[in-house]
Amino acid sequence: MPFEPNWNDLPDKVKHKCIGKMDFETKLKLRSTSRSDRRLVNIHQTHLKLVEIHEKDGFPIGSITIIPENGNSIHVQCGDQDSNHHTMIPFVKFVMKTGKIGKLDVNVYKDGELKEELIKIALKFPKKPKEYNWNDLSEKLKARVINKMDFKTRLRFRKTARYERTLVDSQLVNFNYIQLTANSQKINNFCTELSFQTTATNQECIFKFRKTSEFVRKILPLLVYILEIGVIDMFLTHFTMEFIDILIEKITKLHGFPKLRIKTLDYLVSRKAMFWFLRNCDERYLEYIETGAQNYRQFPIDRFLTFPIVYNARTLEIHDARRTTILIEVLEKWLEIDAKLGTTLILHAPGNLDEFIEKFENRIDFQSPRGDLWLSMNDPEKQIYIKVDNLDDFNCLDSCRCEVVPPCWDFINFFFMF
Repeated sequence: MPFEPNWNDLPDKVKHKCIGKMDFETKLKLRSTSRSDRRLVNIHQTHLKLVEIHEKDGFPIGSITIIPENGNSIHVQCGDQDSNHHTMIPFVKFVMKTGKIGKLDVNVYKDGELKEELIKIALKFPKKPKEYNWNDLSEKLKARVINKMDFKTRLRFRKTARYERTLVDSQLVNFNYIQLTANSQKINNFCTELSFQTTATNQECIFKFRKTSEFVRKILPLLVYILEIGVIDMFLTHFTMEFIDILIEKITKLHGFPKLRIKTLDYLVSRKAMFWFLRNCDERYLEYIETGAQNYRQFPIDRFLTFPIVYNARTLEIHDARRTTILIEVLEKWLEIDAKLGTTLILHAPGNLDEFIEKFENRIDFQSPRGDLWLSMNDPEKQIYIKVDNLDDFNCLDSCRCEVVPPCWDFINFFFMF
């Protein structure tokens, strides 16, 4: 016996072709047979010459008349609210959704379900969009939102949940500067001040305190957090040795604390703190080191120069040197490691120039009338240019600037011409 396919055996593609050739009345009958057929029928549109929707005798129920371009007209009338809700309203929705209507005649005055549905269809009210909350967002999108927050908002937000704290702390924050300095004032009394400014908002935050207990309770946790997540253009601390030592002790106890991402380090601290910063600053970031010798009986230049982060820094600036030894040892280190072009040393009160000339007599290529010097390096493609400032009667300098430069033989030969 040959196989006789029925409607359910046909693929959807064939069913669509069949439905497209049906008249409107047949489509209505087919869509009432099953949900799958209703879905197929609802995809097809039908050309309708006229659709009339009217109330019944002033009640919020009514009738609908449909005249398709092909086939017989259809009339549906409701006698009560129940049939209006279960028959009339769904039929109106179907007609308005799938019909290409040539003329629409509506006569509805009473408020009711029919009128409400017709208004929705006529105005094409959009579906209410899905409302997303924070937990629905991807981690990548959350990170973008966090990066738009100001620093205070971040601090508040990271307190909402453990996951949010981890996410907030994973996003680095750029700071223009962080300063911890003494000699500030609070109600006419001297105090210590912590101030910082974020790059994103340029908003400055200032905290003033007098007692060590205030620092430990309020300032220390904030400062530790800033150093942990910050990329800091300048970190400056002067005359706050006690507080810096407390800070170092706190950070040392923390497991896995990252290297400090500081670009310019300007600090006057204890000897212990000086070397701690040199060990714990990230060499990839640190470009400029500024310090002073006034806090020490003898500036520990020998140990200072054992740190690669010091002699590889783009610029080293030392105030109140008072000893030519500092200048001599830095330049000897440059010669030893063949310092890069652009490496710079700025020394304030570096001592007597005669002592320096005596030490590097064999390397002096030229000395200008005003005292500037050019020293030869082991690499013939480099020289050390020393610009002196304000030689006194005893040949002592106010300051000098040393920089590794390309050889300036044309400039030097220009002087020898006269």
